[in-house]
Amino acid sequence: MLNIGKKGTFIDMKSIWNLIELVISSMYEKCFHKSLSLQKRLSIMQFLRFSVVGVSNSLISYGTYALLVKLKMHHILANITGFSLSVFNAHYWNNKYVFVDDSNHRNWWKTFAKTYLSYALSGIVISNILITVWIEIFHCSKLL
Repeated sequence: MLNIGKKGTFIDMKSIWNLIELVISSMYEKCFHKSLSLQKRLSIMQFLRFSVVGVSNSLISYGTYALLVKLKMHHILANITGFSLSVFNAHYWNNKYVFVDDSNHRNWWKTFAKTYLSYALSGIVISNILITVWIEIFHCSKLL
């Protein structure tokens, strides 16, 4: 919950997302003179939540990388650490708020392992190759 306004006044995240949904629906109705179907509203909100998670992943990944490089950690290890934290963040928030499964049939650890494996085999390998090329061959700053 967020503490907003007077002491004891709280606004939870669900209220914020409901307000965002209301604003988007109202804007759509004003622009196109028709209302959004429930399915379209749900899809738009899912996309927005997914986008927020994606931006937070980028901030976590780069923020961790930059901090660790400033603390004199090797850039590859700093990249792996930042990447790992951002994948954990993505998995947690995508499962909790973006792609909600109320049936509780998903095994959290199994999906977590699949997420890390799929990201690690593509993202971290490519990311480390590119970072090495940029820093070692093109002599770019480690913080760019």
